[in-house]
Amino acid sequence: MTDSGANNARAEAPAFVELPHGLFTAEGVWFHTTVADLEDFAGPVLERISLRDLLAQATVWLRSPDTLALWTVLTALLLRDGAVAAVAGLVAFSGWAMLSPGLVFRPLIRVLGFLRHPLVVGGAYVAGLSWLGTGGDTWSVAFGLVWFVLVRWAVLERVLSPLIKPVLKKLYGLPPADQILRGVIVRHALAQRVSVGDLEAMEKRMLEIANRHRK
Repeated sequence: MTDSGANNARAEAPAFVELPHGLFTAEGVWFHTTVADLEDFAGPVLERISLRDLLAQATVWLRSPDTLALWTVLTALLLRDGAVAAVAGLVAFSGWAMLSPGLVFRPLIRVLGFLRHPLVVGGAYVAGLSWLGTGGDTWSVAFGLVWFVLVRWAVLERVLSPLIKPVLKKLYGLPPADQILRGVIVRHALAQRVSVGDLEAMEKRMLEIANRHRK
């Protein structure tokens, strides 16, 4: 295979695979649905936007607590100090993790996708922490580095998960990823002025697959 052929093959590689327990994305996210179910529920939307893009947008929103936490801490470190940054980061992550599944805002997805790009957020941290380092604020630099690693490696998510998951179960009928995917589809349908299938039927089907996955 030529270099151009190899590049094209990588570019066309699927961003998700369909398994018995749902759709599993390249970023490690489970959506408890099937291609057939989504085509049946959101056919008019899928005629305008690909399923790959829908899942990618839902993933960006699902990861938005990480994005918000990273930028909140960096901003607080530059404007205030490490103690304020720590509190602000924890509040930003946990608060948005609880609220975001029910507050999908379609125009903001593109912005979040840009802000979470490794080169963007990584470059911002390098520049910001380097500036703090030149001022002799080594504690803030150390905290910023640790925070970046904790968020990017999902350590913060795992630590706070026991506190956040019970709240999510009370607030929403679906797992966060499924709740967000449904929200993304509905927002696109409203923007494109097309109709989608029965929301309750979709939720029931997602829960059926999710329960089967847990077992």
